[in-house]
Amino acid sequence: MVKRRLNLNALASLHGAILLFALCALFGKWVDMNAQGIVFYRSLFACLSLVVFCLFSARSLRLEYPMVVKLFASGALLAIHWWSFFYTIQVSTVTLGLITFACFPVFVALLQVFFEPPPSLIKPLFIAVLSALGVTVSIWPSQSLVFQPDAIATGLLSALTFALLTLCNRQFSQRLSGTQIACYQNGFAALLLLPWVYNSTAWPELTTFAQLLLMGIIFTALAHTLLIHSLKQLNAFIASISINLEPIYGIFAAFILLNEPIDRYIILGAGLVISTSFIALKPAPRKEEDD
Repeated sequence: MVKRRLNLNALASLHGAILLFALCALFGKWVDMNAQGIVFYRSLFACLSLVVFCLFSARSLRLEYPMVVKLFASGALLAIHWWSFFYTIQVSTVTLGLITFACFPVFVALLQVFFEPPPSLIKPLFIAVLSALGVTVSIWPSQSLVFQPDAIATGLLSALTFALLTLCNRQFSQRLSGTQIACYQNGFAALLLLPWVYNSTAWPELTTFAQLLLMGIIFTALAHTLLIHSLKQLNAFIASISINLEPIYGIFAAFILLNEPIDRYIILGAGLVISTSFIALKPAPRKEEDD
């Protein structure tokens, strides 16, 4: 009973994070800045807000040196993931960016053998491919696709780095709090992007600054912390399948907030993704012990 309650709390944290990430995509339409600038400021403000939170709540941010090195490497993954995702959208279309990112559960299914080896790869791969298909069906007819090799490559890079980041965070979450992990990763991501932003991005105007501040605190710091917190109880593959609901949440949020239409393809694709989420959550049957 206690374990079931913990899993429900983890699922609530996970889907809260997914909803915030989906709303962030809509919110980001209003920010007039290049991809490096958006990623830098959202990471910087996320890190600073988490530092302030830890100071006021008397939470320690001290870590051993080996763990700091690991978090630095994962911060690099976070920076590459966000940059490559925004770059793909900028040079191509939102559709292509979402379709290539939807492949990340497939990468999780393949890479998890190095982290938490599953009994078999057949079921995870089937679920991952079906989930990616659901996202593709939802958004394929929404706009014309521009198949560009560089956009496809960076889109797949975004999926690969997020898969690695999710698997790493699953390991980190067993030893550290979600606040600690999110704080260090966002701080290191901002630090790594600083050289590119320093000469290429102008200081944001007051309105843009306020938008970036909101993105950093609510849609990045809080969302990132909730996502990592959920990984304490849920394995990375289950989380990855659920995260593919992000574009579905985004589509329905756009329908509610921006009055964008919903067609039969969106409903069909959403049904596929939701179905795979339930299949992934269903535990494997236990083998009966021999007498």
